[in-house]
Amino acid sequence: PQVLLDRLAEAKRYSRLTRARIAVPFGVQPRDAPVRVDTTMSHTNLDVVRLAIKQLGWRECPSGGGDPCEICWNGLSYAENPGGEDSCVNRFPGIGDLLHKSGQPAPCYIVKPDAGAQGGGIYLIRSAADYSRQQSGRPLSHIVQTYLDSPLLLDGYKFDLRLYVLLLEADPTPRVFICRDGLARFCTQQYAAPNADNLGANLMHLTNYSINKRSRAFVHGNAETGSKRTFSSVLRQLAASMGDSCDVLALRRSIERLCVKTTLAVLPELLVNMRQRGATVGQSPRCFQILGFDVLILSDLTPVLLEVNSCPSLRLDYEVELIPGVSEYFISPVDVQVKQALVRDSLATVERWMLQRTDQKATKPAAHSSRSEEKIRQNQTAPSNDLELDETENMETDADPGTDTNNENDLEQDMETEQPDQGPIVESEPADSACTIGCMTEIFPGSGRHFDLQRLRVLEGLADLFLTACGGRRGCVKLGATAFRGLARKCSLQRVCGLSMADANILYIDLQRRWEYLSSDPTGGICFQAFAEGFFKMAENFRMGGGQSRRDSASMLDKVSSLLNHCCDCMGLGEKQPQQSLQQKQKINHQQQLPTLVSKSDSNRKRKVGKLAAEIREEVLILPEIV
Repeated sequence: PQVLLDRLAEAKRYSRLTRARIAVPFGVQPRDAPVRVDTTMSHTNLDVVRLAIKQLGWRECPSGGGDPCEICWNGLSYAENPGGEDSCVNRFPGIGDLLHKSGQPAPCYIVKPDAGAQGGGIYLIRSAADYSRQQSGRPLSHIVQTYLDSPLLLDGYKFDLRLYVLLLEADPTPRVFICRDGLARFCTQQYAAPNADNLGANLMHLTNYSINKRSRAFVHGNAETGSKRTFSSVLRQLAASMGDSCDVLALRRSIERLCVKTTLAVLPELLVNMRQRGATVGQSPRCFQILGFDVLILSDLTPVLLEVNSCPSLRLDYEVELIPGVSEYFISPVDVQVKQALVRDSLATVERWMLQRTDQKATKPAAHSSRSEEKIRQNQTAPSNDLELDETENMETDADPGTDTNNENDLEQDMETEQPDQGPIVESEPADSACTIGCMTEIFPGSGRHFDLQRLRVLEGLADLFLTACGGRRGCVKLGATAFRGLARKCSLQRVCGLSMADANILYIDLQRRWEYLSSDPTGGICFQAFAEGFFKMAENFRMGGGQSRRDSASMLDKVSSLLNHCCDCMGLGEKQPQQSLQQKQKINHQQQLPTLVSKSDSNRKRKVGKLAAEIREEVLILPEIV
């Protein structure tokens, strides 16, 4: 037995050594870095974050302590940045619970654990009788989704996309960026429509990397033909194989719109969690986060959202199990190509945002911003390898005592990969330089392609109403029965919705009973999602001016908006409308100046231009009552 234990310990030590050999060393740090990043809790994100920090010319603080850092990088979950109000953290509070795979039950085919990850516990069923809640000897909650049996295939294999979205600032106006490149994850067994014989063939139906990487057919390292490819290479292959029937630009725009809609859908509850985590009630912490969107493309080129991962993997390596218990680690060129640029340009985008929000002199932010963006341009145009860790002058040695600096040469050799000539990215529309930094492009508010989605932000006002009804106490994200009745009384819901106090009590008890097991917060009361559901029910019977119900004369969005404005007015919050972005205001101001540019002598022409400007303003302006 002792011999076996010794061999097992040796095998584990070998695995640790191979992992340490490809790890990014701490190296040296610049003296006058404009930004310091605390990587104490970065965990598996450490390698890619270190590479990004080095390319941006920033300083890493791997052990915390000392002066507060401008950015705190958390690898797992939200933790407050000790740097204070001027610092930010790469996680939003509560977003992990918000993006769990929970939903309403329906007759479906694919079963996923509610809080699962890396493909664990996923299986396919034909009927409800095949569903098993017991796994590993304990009951689990699941989300059951309709299995999409007509996916787009490439070379006969099913695949999905992992796209990366940067949510930068959620309060008061969210800014959403998307990485122009992403990952395409392929199954390792050719696809066939599900039937009784292949229902358990996970390598055919499930695209999860954690499942397929164990297959002998998995191909590592090739961005064009491997089992994990870049999104841009897949677009090129689709354009080459499908010709004019594949509109790549339209597909990109559809995916962008899907990402914006999903982000706006989770924003209200995210605001509730943020405003209750601030230093003072109503003051949100400064946060940003990289989200992983899993998208499946159907055979008709329709993108379908599978799920959103609040903690997408940013690892640059992969492991190969030599024998049971012994693994060897290698650098993944595809992951490096996508994730290194993703983290680097996301941090540069965050830096620009931080400088815009400070009260520093105008010259200082400009210098910092241009410095990081110049670093990005150098990294994008440099002919050398992206992972080359060159040493710069004017640096002081600040080595991590736990890191062997002799590994650096081995690291460069192991990470040195020849990037194939990929040709031009298939995209005919140039990105807006005003909202693009490196590979990150702003899609909301952005250049205005999705301004029409502003009307969907009505529930952000509902978040304000919910927090006001909760009493404005820090950390309180549940609404009690007394506060709910007080809201109904103060807003005269019996008069405008026909909701008596008895009806309010019944509604509250029903909401509490159905939602108490879906929230991780053990505090008594109803959560924001339950409050939103109850608000929708009340809006169905909303009467304008005490008249008849608008049940048959208006859309649900119109009813909710009208009732929300009424309640906010009663609670002293004013009418809640989506805020206009800076780009909108600039467009409106420009359009308002159009008539003054016309000669006064040409009255007919002036009237025509004025009419045109009014039509443009009508399209851009957000009306008080959203239709």
